[in-house]
Amino acid sequence: AASLEAQINRMYNMLKDSMEDARIDHLTQLPNYKGLIEILERETARAKRYNETFALGFVDFNKLTEYNNTYGHIQANHAIKKVSQNIRKSLRAQDAIARYGGDEFCFVLLKTDLESSKPIVERIKQNLDSLVIEDVVEGLPNENYKKVTVSIGITRLQGNENYMDALNRANKAMKEAKTNSRAVSSIVYI
Repeated sequence: AASLEAQINRMYNMLKDSMEDARIDHLTQLPNYKGLIEILERETARAKRYNETFALGFVDFNKLTEYNNTYGHIQANHAIKKVSQNIRKSLRAQDAIARYGGDEFCFVLLKTDLESSKPIVERIKQNLDSLVIEDVVEGLPNENYKKVTVSIGITRLQGNENYMDALNRANKAMKEAKTNSRAVSSIVYI
């Protein structure tokens, strides 16, 4: 009986670990898309229950494909990890960040409207603009790998809307920011 109980506990722990792995991006150790959706579902329900709002935004690493083609996958993955850590450090303790996809991150600023999000978003931009990516690959062709630029789009959950509407609006704002010069970081608020 003790052996059977030990096997059940081991299987339970393996299942629990697998479920956790399904929500975490292994490179950045941030929630992935699935983890983000869980955060948005929870925070949308809470915002509606307490008549609050939250801001959410996208950060896109400009020219990641070009960076990857020039400096390689190892250096590009290192840069993605450094960008994600820098964004996380720029947020408040109660806020959330997730890796949305390859070079896109989504952040959620709890109990924050669009106006009060501006200092936080500006801090993200300033911190990323001053970020220096060290090399992990020897013999990189030039010094451009040390700096990255980003496009940031931000919005807020409005009234009784679905979080997907806000997510789509933030994505649209980020794409609009990308139409500005990709040589510098830019922000669009919608």
